[in-house]
Amino acid sequence: MRPSRTTALAAAGAFAAAVALGACGAGEDISGDADPQDTQSSDAPAADESSVRTYDHYVALGDSYAAVGGRDAGFSGPRFCQRSGDNYPSLLLQSDHVSGGEDVTCQGAQVPHLLSPRQTHSGDPGSAQIPAQIDTLTQDTDLVTLSIGGNDIDFGGIVACYGRSMVNQVASQCGAELDTATDDALADLPSALDSVYEGIADRAPQARIIATGYVPLLGESDSCTQIGAISPEDREWAADMIGALNDVIEEAAQRHGADFVLPAKADEHTACADADERWVDFSGQETNSFPMHPTPAGHEAVARAVEEAL
Repeated sequence: MRPSRTTALAAAGAFAAAVALGACGAGEDISGDADPQDTQSSDAPAADESSVRTYDHYVALGDSYAAVGGRDAGFSGPRFCQRSGDNYPSLLLQSDHVSGGEDVTCQGAQVPHLLSPRQTHSGDPGSAQIPAQIDTLTQDTDLVTLSIGGNDIDFGGIVACYGRSMVNQVASQCGAELDTATDDALADLPSALDSVYEGIADRAPQARIIATGYVPLLGESDSCTQIGAISPEDREWAADMIGALNDVIEEAAQRHGADFVLPAKADEHTACADADERWVDFSGQETNSFPMHPTPAGHEAVARAVEEAL
């Protein structure tokens, strides 16, 4: 069943206010009033213990596509970072492949936040400095997952453009407005990703690295009510752009001997899929997730894909 117009308008409002692919602003709190709870385990079947290699020090690095999960899953670490208890790093920390480790993912993270300390809420009483994510790595770190790049090409600005069209019901022209800037940012991203891999290799030379791709929010053929104001040209552009981003991430992984994973058939689980099939969502209302971020089911799919790679 497709959403009603009321649901579509609610989604449009969330679309305009939220920031996709972890592009939440440095001062934005998307947590609502959720209280910490125990993390939830994945429904993926356990692997044959005889064939499982155990990683003793797993570190999850990245942005909100790794950090932000279900609304009622609770959070760990600085509240600013929005690390949900059911995100894919939490699921991996409970898997048969991992005996210990840390999740240091954080909403809004860009490549510089992995490599250098990050100041949050500058000038506010709650201001805090978050250490560089790679400072968590040690010589004993043997597994790293990496979700980064979306914020570096300003996906937040792209989604805000779509959101304005959805709210105002005016045909979007986001591709025409943003294509040049996005292309320039994509051109700069490979060298930025290289610096991340070099930093990881310096601190954790024995670590296996798995880069996770971005599950697409929109597909070229999507036609659900919520995106009625998004032009066919922009739907195609959005699909091409997320594909190009994932290509850059996969190529960087290959250059540095790392793995790249994206759940199979991810383009069938966009925010236009039926609620129980969505791996990302516009408003999050029907999936108990946050706007423009992976759903709990999406995190389970990524966790399964990483486990399969392991």
